[in-house]
Amino acid sequence: MRCGRTSDPSASASMVGTYGRDTSRCDGVQARGAYLSRYIWRIGHTDFSMHSHHSHSGEFCKHASSSLDEVVARAAELGFTHFHLSEHAPRSRDKDLYPEEIEAGMTPASLEEQFSAYLKKARKVQQKFADRMHILVGCETENICSPHSVKFLRQVLGTTDDAVPGSLVGAGIVDYLVGSVHHVYEIPIDFDRATYERALSMGAEPKREQLLHGYLDAQYEVMDQLRPEIIGHMDLFRLYEPQAVWLPSEASARKALYEKLKRNIHFAASYGALFEANSAAFRKGWGSETYPGRDILRMICAAHGRFALSDDSHGTAQVGLNYARLHNYLYNEGVKQVWVLEAAHDAFRSIPDEAERRARETSASPGLDAPTMFPRGTRAIPMPLWASDPFWNTLPPSLQTT
Repeated sequence: MRCGRTSDPSASASMVGTYGRDTSRCDGVQARGAYLSRYIWRIGHTDFSMHSHHSHSGEFCKHASSSLDEVVARAAELGFTHFHLSEHAPRSRDKDLYPEEIEAGMTPASLEEQFSAYLKKARKVQQKFADRMHILVGCETENICSPHSVKFLRQVLGTTDDAVPGSLVGAGIVDYLVGSVHHVYEIPIDFDRATYERALSMGAEPKREQLLHGYLDAQYEVMDQLRPEIIGHMDLFRLYEPQAVWLPSEASARKALYEKLKRNIHFAASYGALFEANSAAFRKGWGSETYPGRDILRMICAAHGRFALSDDSHGTAQVGLNYARLHNYLYNEGVKQVWVLEAAHDAFRSIPDEAERRARETSASPGLDAPTMFPRGTRAIPMPLWASDPFWNTLPPSLQTT
């Protein structure tokens, strides 16, 4: 099992009690530089590498801030060894533009132009920081309207042949995908509370159950059709109601939703996807847990699913934000191992056996022997000693509890 409270005494010693106490290590640029040098030496051959698989910049996202260079430079300053880029995929319809995009005079065509500019700039940044950290260039998916959204993304990523399997969509253009869903009933559920409640009102009674059915079906379509390496904020549907009862008490209704959750988790785990432990929900008021919440995290653990860290940063101020809280959350839930993506040219276009994947999917532990190589050209590397790494003591206090 990869979950279950670790008995490693060094991990325990590195937990909450050390955060913020050794201020010379937390605040000093010189200290961070020393640790950064050590991490660079360990890249690719490490017990732990500080990483994030999900990030945005104000240069290519209107609800973010800071340039792409500034965001990556901040990650390097903090000692990240792997910082991967995942700007939002463009949307194809006027009705799907966000208010800040409309205010800026953007159109679906200009969103595509912006995304193309992002891909070019991201490769330059990747080269610029190549001697300091691993950077993968990816994007975060949308699934607003089925099947249009997925087909449109395939086209944007240069995959016009329907016969090309999802695991190869965008190969050679992007290194990886963050598989996310932000809409139900074609309405964004994470923009603000009022818009979420409008989406909630669109469904039949019981409304939360119907919204969850729609969310999980859209999520499954992304997994099935695109095979994203990272599963983004698995339970974003809970953003504005994290304490609500999402699985009903009535047996048959509860079973139907539980089976869809299990279906999605087992499918993703069976091809080796990494479920992001995303610290963003802490800054959005979730309190003691974040994406995925405890109930879903435990389901992922039971399936031997693999976790990866993400800050879902939207500017320099959010790089690494609440990572100390994320550490404690995962540690207290008994997560013994996290994983990180790296480029792997020997994995490029190597298609895993689908029959073997299906067999894993129907097993009790679909992630146990899942592949670690992905056809878009990356591999997942385990970090079994993640909880006790000295990195956690180098985080500035400002990033620990905000």
